[in-house]
Amino acid sequence: NSIGVEDVVNDLPISRRLLEKVFRQETGASIYQYIIKVRIEKIKELANAGWSLRDIVQKMNSDEASLSRTFKSVEGMPLSRYLESLFSL
Repeated sequence: NSIGVEDVVNDLPISRRLLEKVFRQETGASIYQYIIKVRIEKIKELANAGWSLRDIVQKMNSDEASLSRTFKSVEGMPLSRYLESLFSL
């Protein structure tokens, strides 16, 4: 499921500011950065399992453009190119 910072904040009985401060101290990353990291790991897991781009987009409850943009910002290449590199091996 898609999860955002607000979802995390709403599930805990502390303020957003305190949560973000403690989270960054413990992990070295913001909550948002951590969520993006986990999403990218899941995308790569699905891709390595042979899932198509369409199926990955649907599973991640996103659209292809934003998913590819996020993937590229972290991995340095569009998701479609990453998939092509897996299938060309």
